[in-house]
Amino acid sequence: MQVNIETINPTTKRIQIEIPAENISEKFSKIEKTFSKQANIKGFRQGKVPHSIVASRFKDHIKEEVRTSIMSEAIPKILKDHSIDIVSTPEVIWEHDVQDGSPYTFTMTVEVHPVLPELTYKNLAIKIAQPETTLEEDTQKTINQLLESSSKLIETTEERAIKDGDYVEVAVSTENETKPSNETIHMDKTIIPKTLYDGLLGTKKGVTKQITLPYGDNKEEKTSITVMGIKYKEIPELTDEFAAKLGNYKTSAELKDTIIKNLTSERETIRKNKIRAELINTMVTNHPFDLPEGMVKRQTELSIQDAFKNIKRFNKTITDAQLSEFTKDKHGQFEEKAKKDIRWYFILEKIMTTETISATDEDVSREIERMAGIYRTDVAKMRADLEKQNLLTSVTSRLEEDKVIERLISWSTIQEA
Repeated sequence: MQVNIETINPTTKRIQIEIPAENISEKFSKIEKTFSKQANIKGFRQGKVPHSIVASRFKDHIKEEVRTSIMSEAIPKILKDHSIDIVSTPEVIWEHDVQDGSPYTFTMTVEVHPVLPELTYKNLAIKIAQPETTLEEDTQKTINQLLESSSKLIETTEERAIKDGDYVEVAVSTENETKPSNETIHMDKTIIPKTLYDGLLGTKKGVTKQITLPYGDNKEEKTSITVMGIKYKEIPELTDEFAAKLGNYKTSAELKDTIIKNLTSERETIRKNKIRAELINTMVTNHPFDLPEGMVKRQTELSIQDAFKNIKRFNKTITDAQLSEFTKDKHGQFEEKAKKDIRWYFILEKIMTTETISATDEDVSREIERMAGIYRTDVAKMRADLEKQNLLTSVTSRLEEDKVIERLISWSTIQEA
């Protein structure tokens, strides 16, 4: 077998293979014998059909079997003998028809594992941004939201004018629509037009105001607004009674402690995710190398398909044409993400090999047990579901990536600015 290897670029090789005529004849003979044993032709007993009839009757099928057999034997041997580490299925071109007694030549193009530079991953300085708010501020914000969710709108009993923050019940009519419509307006200058806010502020119940309001593209419309009622929001105080109504809390202090505990956990998770993202970004940025073009293309297409599915899940009315236009505009972003993901995949692989990092069977079992707890199912059923969906490999890969990240973090200096 003659083999000629041509390097197209750092991640692509073209390999031309010539199979000697004697090997081709051996293949034809072996496969024709198999067909002769299995052939069921009228007038002949099974297994007794003459060779010439089998060769003629099943010519195309025999040739296809010969080609398949050649490829399944030759390709793995060539890749092994020449230490070619491929990252995708070879693209094979059959240059001519295979004939008994003649040499056979075919060409395959393969994408190979990229050559990575020397990796530097110890003593890294990872910088992340500090949270924009303090734990105390987040705690108070959460408490305020809980109190706000239990608030009530109370009708004013005294004769008073509209104040900032009020909820005003009004009857609205315009020049084009004389039949009044009933609406409630929240007196918040950040969410309603300035003319509406200024026009109603200080107005009392029963008064009608003529206010010019903006609408459409730089248009205005005269609007008649009659104040029918004025309400204010009554927000409860944080008391032991309020805490008890929310759940199994004996005191407001216990509620606050729970909030602090949950927020602390959330903030730590966010911090870890920031460190992880910045660490991966640092490794990818610091170690450029050529990537297999076909691999990048396939990963980009997969990302686009995932985006299609997610968008359609939340927007049932969007058309395929709109989706295609969207992904066309964002194609560059999808491609850059694909390159980053692939580069990190190869970096991760090399670190795992260098540092002998892997996920053990015990690691996988513990993770499945943890997942079963989250989904409230039996551990055996959880494992069976993962195996059925071919997701055990993904679980293992995630655990191995987590181990690498933890190791890199332990070697790094984390700076929060």
